[in-house]
Amino acid sequence: MNIEFAGQTIIISSLLVLWLNIKQIFTSYPIALKQVGAFLDLMKEEKSFSLLGPNLFFYGILPSVFVYFMYYAQFATWLIALVLIKTFLSGFLSAIQQKKLLNTHEYSTQMYYFNKLDLVLNSLLFVFILLGMFL
Repeated sequence: MNIEFAGQTIIISSLLVLWLNIKQIFTSYPIALKQVGAFLDLMKEEKSFSLLGPNLFFYGILPSVFVYFMYYAQFATWLIALVLIKTFLSGFLSAIQQKKLLNTHEYSTQMYYFNKLDLVLNSLLFVFILLGMFL
């Protein structure tokens, strides 16, 4: 694989994820409640819908492809490991929150602030990756 292509792919995907994270950081609690309500409504309507597929895609396949490009762009091994650890922790937090939401049907302010913290940490990680590309 071409190092330049891997680097360009990392820049584009990092900017995209950073933009999505920043957009979610500035989502207010009432809007987040509406999003959670829409999620719960979808889960009520689609009894056969499984979260395994989307979770596997967002916390398994996409990060694996990103790490693959990081490896070929010759990023430091410790930074690749950091991305993998952060992805695992985000996926674990998401799974716990999804399970709690489906059982209680409540979205607490604690969950909201945990999500904000996760988004801020993701944003800092991607800023760090982008700075590493240009410095």
